[in-house]
Amino acid sequence: MYYLAYYDGLTGLPNTALLLDRIKQEVPRAEYRKRHIAVMAVDIDRFSFINETFGTTAGDAVLCEVGRRLSAIVRDGDTVARHSRDKFGIMLADVAQSQDIVLVVNKIISTLQHPVRVSGTDITANVYIGISVYPQDTVDAAELVKNADTALVKSRIQELNTYQFFTADMNRMASSFATLQKSLFHALANGEFVQYYQPYFNVDTRKLAGMEALIRWNSPEHGFVYPSKFIPVLEETRMIINVGKWCVKETCRQIRDWQRKGFALVPVSVNLSAVQFKQPDIGDFLETTIRESGIDPGLLTFELTESTLMQNPEQIRALLIRLKELGVSVSIDDFGTGYSSLSYLKKLPADNIKIDISFVRDITTNADDGAIVSSIVSMAHNLRMKTIAEGVETEEQLKILNILRCDMAQGFYFSKAVPTETVEAMLTKVG
Repeated sequence: MYYLAYYDGLTGLPNTALLLDRIKQEVPRAEYRKRHIAVMAVDIDRFSFINETFGTTAGDAVLCEVGRRLSAIVRDGDTVARHSRDKFGIMLADVAQSQDIVLVVNKIISTLQHPVRVSGTDITANVYIGISVYPQDTVDAAELVKNADTALVKSRIQELNTYQFFTADMNRMASSFATLQKSLFHALANGEFVQYYQPYFNVDTRKLAGMEALIRWNSPEHGFVYPSKFIPVLEETRMIINVGKWCVKETCRQIRDWQRKGFALVPVSVNLSAVQFKQPDIGDFLETTIRESGIDPGLLTFELTESTLMQNPEQIRALLIRLKELGVSVSIDDFGTGYSSLSYLKKLPADNIKIDISFVRDITTNADDGAIVSSIVSMAHNLRMKTIAEGVETEEQLKILNILRCDMAQGFYFSKAVPTETVEAMLTKVG
């Protein structure tokens, strides 16, 4: 009885009633967390034509496959429902920023462009998508669904495989985001990326201990763009794979250049994304790049986030062991924000733990943050690792970190990320 009341018999997906119920449940959570909810109406174009031309059995197969693909795209906690005959409803819960919605929509459109093969015939499900967003459009669950349907009507006026938000402001944001994505496709080939370096220092002696390579985008259209704006786009479109390779090569090239100029160098860290770690050739690429660069491997550190470590623990552990055998160092970034197992952490061949800025920011006023930092430092030292505190901005923070025996610190108190010329002024010549 429950299944018949709340699920679609053909696709096995929730129906509109269950979709609406889940939106109602999510609204209080979103209000408490200060997050967004996106509700989408996804309509298959000319579905009647598919039924009339290929038969209702083929039409049903298309509906089931579209439902399966949509379900594969969203996360646990999101909902895909069959809204009506040829329409699907989607709720994206716990959305951090509006740009994340556009990334999912683009992935939906891209995924559905691959034809559905039915009885030897390829059928493409072109779609229109309407989107409403909590709380910008409304705080009422039923209104969110209604507004998504209204936006869908506006979308159908446009060309195939397009989307419209309910509000004009959101549409302008989406248009700007799409333009950003298009520009990124040409940025690497056009040499628009540059690397800056943010140093970190020994907490006790205040001496330079290392630096982190950070990518910047100098776009002719958008100006100087910071990573928080374009890295999510690179990761979602998988452009991060080639851009990440460029970062590694550029870091090695810069270290080699500094060696040639006779500077006394400190380790330089480069970030590796979760998408890069999923590439089967990542180990071969990193090993080949390091060997061909001719640099001292001890001057190179790879940073990966705690959440990346937990996506495929054993595979990543094997890769890190391989990198350590080359002589490079490994840092675990954003430590304390993920859900890593301590029993797994002790097996990792890591050298440094970077304490996330969220624990450092209020360390002078929040005793709990101080206790957490103290625990992380103690654990790291017991595992023969060093600690780097991120986001240090004041002398008071630095003094507490020193008392807590944190090894190194990075943040605006010392220096923001700076270009190569500024870094060279910090380095000393050998001899």
